Amino acid sequence: MNEDSLVNGVLHSTTVSDQVYTILREKIIDGNLKAGETLVTSQLAEMLNTSRTPLREALKRLEEAGWVERRTNGVVAVTEMSVKELQEIYSVRAVLEGLATFEATSIICDDDLIKIENKLSQYNAIDDASKVSNIIDLGQEIHRMIYQAASNATCLNMLEQILRKLNRYRAYSTSVRGRYRQTLSEHREILRRMRERQAEAAELAMRAHILNASAIVTRHMLNLGLSDKL
Repeated sequence: MNEDSLVNGVLHSTTVSDQVYTILREKIIDGNLKAGETLVTSQLAEMLNTSRTPLREALKRLEEAGWVERRTNGVVAVTEMSVKELQEIYSVRAVLEGLATFEATSIICDDDLIKIENKLSQYNAIDDASKVSNIIDLGQEIHRMIYQAASNATCLNMLEQILRKLNRYRAYSTSVRGRYRQTLSEHREILRRMRERQAEAAELAMRAHILNASAIVTRHMLNLGLSDKL
């Protein structure tokens, strides 16, 4: 694996570790690496035609982002999921992000609101062929811009801990056909309430948005027979 990658016809210089991270994350999102599956370093290194050093670096990043977990015996595996954990995470997230949105609405500057609007325009340009990972990243940026504007360090720290566990579930939500368009509409409603400085309405819109995602992922997992761990 070399240090150049072709993205949308443009050559970009990246580290091998970055490429390995991206490839493995895509395989997890696509389901080629399944929840609970053990990741054997020697096998991955051979499959990706890379040395173990960049592979270890990529696995560390995946662990920090919540995509994989290191068990007590030192084995690295794709993070497992359950409906119970999903509902707990989203319920807590709805409260925290609702609070952050409430606090941000009264203090966020117009320039930051414009930046969020620009991100929503990028989100609007996404089509059905876009990678789920791209949709996840852009949605995460939009949420982070909102709750960072609240300047509530305790809330921010708690959210960052939750978001480590959220990525796998967010991939399920985003992969549901048409969900990202619904998400765009919900984001626009949140931003509209923030522009109008309606803090309580913005908080309620954020909570509703997150709980909608929770309901969609829960339904998707149950339809697949994933009522317990995958």
